[in-house]
Amino acid sequence: IEVLKTVGARFAMEVMNGIFRMFRSWDACDELSVSMWDRLLKDGHQITPIGASDAHEPFGIGTAFTGVYAPALRQSKIAEALFAGNCFASEAPLLQFKCNDETMGGIVECFPGKKLNFDLKAADICGLKSVEIISDGHVIKRYNLDNVKLFDETFTFFAGKQNSYFRMEVVAKDDRRAFASPIYTLL
Repeated sequence: IEVLKTVGARFAMEVMNGIFRMFRSWDACDELSVSMWDRLLKDGHQITPIGASDAHEPFGIGTAFTGVYAPALRQSKIAEALFAGNCFASEAPLLQFKCNDETMGGIVECFPGKKLNFDLKAADICGLKSVEIISDGHVIKRYNLDNVKLFDETFTFFAGKQNSYFRMEVVAKDDRRAFASPIYTLL
């Protein structure tokens, strides 16, 4: 808890680590990281998920990565988008997540009962098994898919009576995963 006071309310956290992994990243350690991430999000922290391999030499390159949506292919724009949380952590699936035109990492100012329109997009060459929307540690919407390679859906939800977070989690047919940076509601 003391560490969280020094890093501030918004920071990045590695939720997937694929170092020395040949085929996939997801394991019990990553599962614990995602559980801790949800707990910190419920406590009001704004945390960007990162996927990495921690590789410092070619034979250590792993399977996890961070996908960043930047307006231009320039180091400064990529860094800005990453800092804003406009990214996702993955070991294969690609995704895009928006709410009322606010991108991943964004804040939607609202009031209790406000209509929240989520745009969900996911893709995986092996096909998708499921897409979930998680808020305050609970799955609020689950799509069970049967080998769909491209998922594009709109989901409507109504804001509650407190600040919340919403994140998208994707599982591919081969069990590889991706996690969207949350979108936050501020009352």
